[in-house]
Amino acid sequence: MDGVPEQRILDAAGADFGWDVVDATAWTDERLEEAVGAVTRHCFDLAADIPFRARLFRRSAGEHRLALVVHHIAGDGSSLAPLVRDLLTAYRARAAAAEPAWPAPVAQYADFTLWQHDLLGDEADPDGRLGRQAAFWERELDGFEGLLELPTDRPHPPVADHRGAQVVVEWPAELQELVRRTAREYNATTFMVMSAALSVLLSRLSGSQDVAFGVPTAGRGRTEFEDMVGFFVNTLVLRTQVASEAGFGDVLAQVRERSLDAFAHQDVPFDALVDRLNPVRTQAHHPLVQVLFAWQNVTLPELSLPGLEITPLRADTLTARMDLTFSLRERVDDAGRPAGIGGVVEYRTDVYDAETVERLVARWRRVLTTLLADPDRPVLSLDLLDERERARLDVLGARKVLSEPADDPSIPGMFTEQVRRRPDSVALVFEGRSWTYRELDEA
Repeated sequence: MDGVPEQRILDAAGADFGWDVVDATAWTDERLEEAVGAVTRHCFDLAADIPFRARLFRRSAGEHRLALVVHHIAGDGSSLAPLVRDLLTAYRARAAAAEPAWPAPVAQYADFTLWQHDLLGDEADPDGRLGRQAAFWERELDGFEGLLELPTDRPHPPVADHRGAQVVVEWPAELQELVRRTAREYNATTFMVMSAALSVLLSRLSGSQDVAFGVPTAGRGRTEFEDMVGFFVNTLVLRTQVASEAGFGDVLAQVRERSLDAFAHQDVPFDALVDRLNPVRTQAHHPLVQVLFAWQNVTLPELSLPGLEITPLRADTLTARMDLTFSLRERVDDAGRPAGIGGVVEYRTDVYDAETVERLVARWRRVLTTLLADPDRPVLSLDLLDERERARLDVLGARKVLSEPADDPSIPGMFTEQVRRRPDSVALVFEGRSWTYRELDEA
């Protein structure tokens, strides 16, 4: 047809996906890290490139480094398990001088796209699945401003540069057990407990009772898609009202209800939702959510191959999709016992410094340890500052000087005397409301 570009499906044998073996035997460790980083940060031209890229760096006859990159359009977090299994299967076969033999796939990614199209139906049909779910999200996010004003090290530039870095999170098994115990007591999941604590933290830092963040969901609604490599993930918005008088248990109950509702309406593609809600557009940050929280549950197969010792290494693309992306998971030992919570926080380097993100992570941990130990405690009573920060605040606020008795009249002293002498006289008037000296003193 005129105007429609030709589309071709390449035979696997003729597909060039950037595979190469590089002799790095004479390289320094620094040069190797730079080369691996160049692979992980490769920018794909999706109009021409296959969205896979691989380099095998040979350090010696017995040591190699494999860098394998998959563009997000071709794979998500849940794709890692089947991808690694296929890679291990292929290696075992080649090591035995045989052709890899995989079972025929139950479905292909094209089947998913057709299934999704049939499932959602026409957006214009209010009785269709897409129409009903989109209407739910319009109600759920009605009145939400779309900008969570968290304290940053620098103002948002007019255009985000999407450069980023990571801070590693390592929390002990004792905290993990506390999260699990709270989840059981409130008939919730550990994701809900973590999300409630994050909502409290974001509310306290932003000064807003109305907070929201994005939550990636696997998006694999049928069993035939579970072992498929492809992009299925969708992003939901978890909105919470954190009232100052509420206890943590109240916040958790709300997060539980809203999480269940959100997952029951998870089929609307996030991009379509943004288009439908039509928030104020800006290139400075995402118009709807600036924070993501991913509670990972992907389990990779055991990295075991004959004659090889395999060690996975962390890679950093030096990019940031959002202002802050928390990506954490629960860990267990060989006996299934809690082994701690770990992961990374990806952050934009044009607005945040590493030290600020590290303090934010420490405050999240403080929220968890304090409020989970006493779920009825009002969230407003939580002190987010540590001892060092309180001491610095005392210096900046001259607390020592203000708390010392003064020989000469001082403003606090004169105010106290005025409260004693004229408690019912008007002391302050603002926008039609007045306070007496007694009321102001009590406040």
